[in-house]
Amino acid sequence: MSSLVTLNIFVNRNPKSSAFEFEELSLVGDICCYIRRLLDNTEQDDQFGLFKLHQDPTKGCWLRMDKTLKDCCLKSGDLLEYRTRIRPLDVITHEKIVTVIPVDDAHSVLRVTQSVCSKLGLSGHEEFSLTVDRSDDNDAAICSLNDKTDSLRKMHNIGDKVNWLVSEKTLREQGVSETTVVTLRKRFFVSDLNLDQGDSVKLNVAYTQSRNTIL
Repeated sequence: MSSLVTLNIFVNRNPKSSAFEFEELSLVGDICCYIRRLLDNTEQDDQFGLFKLHQDPTKGCWLRMDKTLKDCCLKSGDLLEYRTRIRPLDVITHEKIVTVIPVDDAHSVLRVTQSVCSKLGLSGHEEFSLTVDRSDDNDAAICSLNDKTDSLRKMHNIGDKVNWLVSEKTLREQGVSETTVVTLRKRFFVSDLNLDQGDSVKLNVAYTQSRNTIL
């Protein structure tokens, strides 16, 4: 028999948390459904989730829907917030234009990049990734580059100021707040023989980034 866990959850932007008691083997997804029924709102299935609060914003995390409270190592007294996972992301495109794109805060950078490319009409999302300028205030929280990235940088003559975000981690885990501006860049290049000559958008990206690198 599983034990009970009492969680303090902020719901619907209420400044005061409410105490909820669940079995430790309860699924996070089932708890979200329970809260939605309390709010009489069934239209939030894909956009809302439970967020574990922490004094350090970069250490707060979204709970996976398919995990139990025990899997998430939650204990009585923990603070959670039931809120939307959708957040705005300021993205600089190859045309030096800042575009605000709604993304899922719980997704990895890899999935966020896929979403950004889709909304910008770019195919081959696996060739792109996101970068953050080193002068950003959150730079201290952003992971350093690995040896493979350094090799790619040298190969394509990319300057030292390019700071690739780690694909497997979320934006939040890497200190990318809602005020942080990221840049969408082509990370993996292909030869002229493999470049889709019929994709005008991707051709423009490849040309613009190569030109900016040379200049």
